[in-house]
This record gives sequence, structure tokens and C-alpha cells, in this order.
Amino acid sequence: MSITLTQLRSFLAVVRTGSVTAAADELVVTQPSVSSAITALCNAIVALDPKLHHVYEYGALATIFAKRGVSQHSYFRAL
Repeated sequence: MSITLTQLRSFLAVVRTGSVTAAADELVVTQPSVSSAITALCNAIVALDPKLHHVYEYGALATIFAKRGVSQHSYFRAL
């Protein structure tokens, strides 16, 4: 299972905007497509390292990334 740019963009939009609905609006897609992308991202992360099963809740993953300022990093802004 691989991580896609769509999954990363969706995740970062949720971190930036604070909600799946706002992220969908920002990305001009539906809310279910953002939710699906986030779920797929979490599944891919867990597939890479089963010890990270706790990230399945994207809220926990978003909190970790937000606290580290990942969404503000220039590389991630380019996505």
C-alpha cells in the first residue's frame, strides 16, 4: 500500500482548515472523498509500521503534525 499525493493534500488541508468539510471546500472535492483519502493514508501508515496503529484516528495524526508545524513547512505548502 502506498501513500499518494491526494492523501497528503487531503490530510494537510484538514490540518490547515481544522475540519474535513472545510478541507473539502478548499480542495473543491466532496467531504466523503477527503474522508476516504484520510482513511487510506492512515491505512498506508499502519501497513508500513503496525506499531503506529494509533494513527488510524486521523484526528490524532493531525494533532501530532499540527503540533510540529508540519503544515507550515515550505515543502508541505507546495503540495
